[in-house]
Amino acid sequence: MGKFKISDQVKILKNESDSINHVGDIGTIVDIDQKPNGQSSYKVYVKGRTYDGVENISNWSEESEIELI
Repeated sequence: MGKFKISDQVKILKNESDSINHVGDIGTIVDIDQKPNGQSSYKVYVKGRTYDGVENISNWSEESEIELI
C-alpha cells in the first residue's frame, strides 16, 4: 500500500511520468493505482491543468514524484 491516500494535498517534485502537471504544482490525489509489485501511482488533480482542453486526464505521478504538503 502506498504512503498517500485519496484527498491528500501534494506537491509535484519531479515529472518523469509525462504527466500534464508541472514541477511545483500543488494538487489533490483523486485516484490510486495499486500495482502488483506493491508500488502505487497517483492521479493528481491540479485545477487548470488540461490535456486537449480537458481537466483531470494524463495526470498520473509515481510515489517518488510527489510529497505531502
